[in-house]
Amino acid sequence: MSLKIDLDELNNLLSEDEINGLDYENLSTDGSYSCLQFRSTRSRLDKFLLNLKEFLDDEKFCDVILKTESTSFNNSLNVETTPRNFHIIKAHKIILASASPYFKAMFAGGFRENRCCEEVFIDHISHNILKVIIDFIYSNRILIIDNNVQSLLVASKMLQIEDIVNACCVFLKAERYMVEHFCEIINSDEFLHLNEKQLCKLLIKDELSVRCESVVFKAVVDWVKFDPEKRRSHLDHLFQCVRFHFLPPKFLKDQMKNNEIFKLEECGKSRQYLQKVCDDLISHKPCKIGNPRQPCTFSLFVLGGYQRQSISLVECFKKQTMTWERCSDMNLPRSGVACVSLALYIYVIGGRNNSLYGNTDCADVECYDPFVNSWKKCCPMSVPRSRAGVGVIDGLIYAVGGANSCTCHKSVERYHSQENRWEPVASMNMARIGLGCAVVNRLLYAVGGYDGTNRLNQVECYNPDSNVWTMVASMNVPRSGAGIIAWENYIYAVGGYTNNLQLNSVERYDPQTNQWSFVSSMNVPRSALACVVWNGKIIAIGGYNGNEFLSSIELYDPSTDTWTDGPPMTSERSGHGAVVTVESKFV
Repeated sequence: MSLKIDLDELNNLLSEDEINGLDYENLSTDGSYSCLQFRSTRSRLDKFLLNLKEFLDDEKFCDVILKTESTSFNNSLNVETTPRNFHIIKAHKIILASASPYFKAMFAGGFRENRCCEEVFIDHISHNILKVIIDFIYSNRILIIDNNVQSLLVASKMLQIEDIVNACCVFLKAERYMVEHFCEIINSDEFLHLNEKQLCKLLIKDELSVRCESVVFKAVVDWVKFDPEKRRSHLDHLFQCVRFHFLPPKFLKDQMKNNEIFKLEECGKSRQYLQKVCDDLISHKPCKIGNPRQPCTFSLFVLGGYQRQSISLVECFKKQTMTWERCSDMNLPRSGVACVSLALYIYVIGGRNNSLYGNTDCADVECYDPFVNSWKKCCPMSVPRSRAGVGVIDGLIYAVGGANSCTCHKSVERYHSQENRWEPVASMNMARIGLGCAVVNRLLYAVGGYDGTNRLNQVECYNPDSNVWTMVASMNVPRSGAGIIAWENYIYAVGGYTNNLQLNSVERYDPQTNQWSFVSSMNVPRSALACVVWNGKIIAIGGYNGNEFLSSIELYDPSTDTWTDGPPMTSERSGHGAVVTVESKFV
């Protein structure tokens, strides 16, 4: 029996446009159309995928059951909070195997999963994420958002689905570019055309690379002013994304008084919110709004110090590579330096140049810009200060105590970086060298040190609003050359020197109760060390143990009250400074 279609029927099957849209190649050698090779059109492929998706949704012709565990977790602690539940997804082995080498190996090999309609348990992947991946395999479409990108990346790498891996990487790179180049993006038209949800999603990022939170505030104001009639109703919500607690009260007062945005009727709640923040800052209440922003590419910098003589060596520990790298040296070799980070810059203040030709205390100040890996000189202090303390309040750097030759200072001065000038403020109650400083709730604490005769356990507190120093509770142990660091509204005193001994003991001060208490001791005694906070841990760096200079570091986890060893520096040193700031791209 033969089947024939006449020309009239042929014309009814395909229109001329459809015929012209066919993808084919003429393989005839005689110029005729006796041998044509056709390829499927895009619409046919789409229809094929649509049919596959319908088979999946309707559970037709399925020969495998994927079983996943659905468990609710506390994301911050990874603690199971509800009983285990199991979910299933019915699918087709041949489709899964064609898309995933993981499934291909499972179904083609000798695993028990290659039997008909076998249940396969997929471990380490949640039901929701697996469902998204299976839907992609059948439809060639996937929605990647903030809430699923990390889980999708891990799961797709496990299942070896490169298209999803690549898509997740593109998403993360685009997101990372936005947070790293925020200051450039806010000056573009694209930024002004973001919708409110997109803007909030960007502003809540901890990793926004900004020198000051005022940049984020200005970005919100500029976005609202671009279309005030439609956008001013979003002000209250957007201001919740700005970390006003890390701005000076004077800045907040000036904005409420002079910025036109606060004259809008819709801004009443925002004014009240800012006024409360301002009141909290002035009354030095603990901040419960989280921590300052920290760039996603940040590094630990160690600067100067002593190795038989003062050095200018600078090295940084990169989070991405977990290695120590050499940076541009300081202009002056110095030990006993005070270091601080402000607006992503690093300031190295005072110190002493111990050399073969003599010892000289200095008033010099240098500033390092990690974006260009270079140093510049700043206005020097009014007097040389070696082994001084340093802290930042409201964007001003305070240099506290220290020594000039045999003279121990109790004087204090502060630096205005915008104006490149120093000015004196109230002196401490006691002269101190080898002290440490920390700032909690806009109060500057001077801890321990040496007065020229005795090691000190006394602590005093400076209020910048009243310009007054007040004595507070003393430490349990007198210590000079300790690492002093603030974290989570506590002040930690790490190691140090007393009674001819280097210390490994650590104690913690609670400003709310005005009490010191001991926590776990370090593994190694050290004085003349440096301390920073890194990823929620306190790091004790280098120092001197009584016999030798140290390159080792230790990490303290406040949540477990334990110390662990970290990767050592490339060189031993004591009397150095350390800060955490944005990673240098030139190192």
